[in-house]
Amino acid sequence: MCIRDSSQGFVRRGLAGEILDLFPADLYFTGLLILRWLVPALFGVGIAAVAWTVAVRFGRSERRLMLALLIPMLPLGFVHAVALDVYKRQRLRSMKTGRSCAISSI
Repeated sequence: MCIRDSSQGFVRRGLAGEILDLFPADLYFTGLLILRWLVPALFGVGIAAVAWTVAVRFGRSERRLMLALLIPMLPLGFVHAVALDVYKRQRLRSMKTGRSCAISSI
């Protein structure tokens, strides 16, 4: 069981908090906005590079073009499958134990 004490206020931790501290105090929200969109932008560029490589670099064909169009959807499908599996496992566990809570504490 985890008890959180927030009497001192919210504490920003991790790499994102350290990078955000590099921005001046008056540019806090600008830095937050930049960090918020930096990761999805880099992810999109990476996915586009893989799709381009499949579509263009290995030779053009209809099959490779369809694969290149499918590549951006694959991460979303994987996340959906993992989330669905976790939900089903928690649901089965709650049915076996007789608890009504679907979220178990670690």
